[in-house]
Amino acid sequence: MANTKQVPHLSAPDFERLRKLQVVIAESERAARTRIEYNRDWKKFTEWCRTARVCACPASTDTVLFYLTDMLARGRKVSSVTRYLRSIDAAHRVRGFALSNSQALRGFLAGARRLRCEQPDQKAPITLEVLRSICAQLVTGRPRDTRNRSILTLGFATALRRSNLAALDLADLRFVVKGLEVRVRKEKQDQEAKGRAIGVTHGSHAASCPVAALRAWLEIRGQSPGPLFLPFTARGARVMMRRLETRTIGRVVKDAVQRIGLPPEDYSGHSLRSGFVTTAVEAGVREFLIADHTGHRSLSALRRYFRKRDLFQANACTMIGL
Repeated sequence: MANTKQVPHLSAPDFERLRKLQVVIAESERAARTRIEYNRDWKKFTEWCRTARVCACPASTDTVLFYLTDMLARGRKVSSVTRYLRSIDAAHRVRGFALSNSQALRGFLAGARRLRCEQPDQKAPITLEVLRSICAQLVTGRPRDTRNRSILTLGFATALRRSNLAALDLADLRFVVKGLEVRVRKEKQDQEAKGRAIGVTHGSHAASCPVAALRAWLEIRGQSPGPLFLPFTARGARVMMRRLETRTIGRVVKDAVQRIGLPPEDYSGHSLRSGFVTTAVEAGVREFLIADHTGHRSLSALRRYFRKRDLFQANACTMIGL
């Protein structure tokens, strides 16, 4: 008997809809902040091309080289121009194109780096001594000071980037006998959101203990599910149940160092992460243990966070005992 089972009818694919979905999936490879920067860079490039009356996509090698040269002539740093090229390349790829003669473009940037010899603009680290001085000024009982002390001590103890610190939820924390377990759901080096846990121990100084500071903040915040760190109303009378903006953490750092007489322009939200790495290295903690705590996948990337403050501290010549 003949098989009368019918094959389901397949409708013609909607290529326009699939193309838009393809762009969304391709762009999801990068973090949200990176996408924002890339989109901003791409917009600048397309505006430049429109003014120059040249094609932005697909762009010729000469067009890209002229653009990068113009940006350098306008005073942009080589690091910024390098990102411009990555942005242009990424925009081409999601549109189904590839930049031609990429070797010439890389060679151009290598020449710019040799010519400029630019030093990286590194912010000062918030070391343990600085953190303790700050916390001594924040034990006031005022709600905003209590929150900021928790942000600073937990940010230092976890060595998280400010975006990850702002992304923490109350559900990501678990108090244990030895201190605190912090669950990081997703971060820059973990775009697939496999997650990891960080152990935070009790501090030896009451004012700078991250566990005690967090408990004090939770008494103000309450136990409602949601973001861990919350903003205050304009007059600071009460907290608002919404996530603290990432840039606010940078302001908290700057306000805190200014409070103890340090120049705020020398510090940023990144100073907490670099401060932890610097303090750990100077204390003799092995690099692989520091990398395990910070989530770094390579020791070379980790070393960029070390800010040597004293030529004779954590010095190999001193440590071998000549």
